[in-house]
Amino acid sequence: MQGSGVGLPKLWSKMENVPAQAPPAPAGQELPIVVGTEEATLDQKGRIRLPRKVHIALGKSFYLWFTPWGCFAAFPQAVWMRVVGEANAGPVLNLEALERTRRLGEFAEETQCDDNGRFVIPYRLRQRAKWEGGDVVLVGCTNRLEIWRKQEYEAYEKDPEAYLRGCGMTGDTALDSQAGK
Repeated sequence: MQGSGVGLPKLWSKMENVPAQAPPAPAGQELPIVVGTEEATLDQKGRIRLPRKVHIALGKSFYLWFTPWGCFAAFPQAVWMRVVGEANAGPVLNLEALERTRRLGEFAEETQCDDNGRFVIPYRLRQRAKWEGGDVVLVGCTNRLEIWRKQEYEAYEKDPEAYLRGCGMTGDTALDSQAGK
């Protein structure tokens, strides 16, 4: 299912406002870092159990966004606020900015972990992404967690540039936005 970015590729291939890093932490606090790669299971109810260190890093409440490259990205609240702020920077009535912010909001939801580190990918997002239960890979990307269907992640790992081209993302800006540059 390579390229399951739900029709966003051309718009997002020019996305230049993805943050390279999280906003500064409040005085005396450090922002959590999300690292590591682990396999997990998405059950038929849309639940995933996070490893404790990831649960702690994301916080009890975090934002989940279905990306143009076909995975979900989970952002700690502080990082998500920066993503939204940067997406809203610039001219308000610019067509690309309107589409970017619409898609950012349309494909995102705030969600919460229970005390066991489980959270639900909302049904509306699972339907949009055409995700059902199965094996997933959790990939720490320092400022976010990416949640991939296992077979999609294997295809990405095999040839990232070809995978992103298959999603309609081309050129350095697409690769830079994926890497958070």
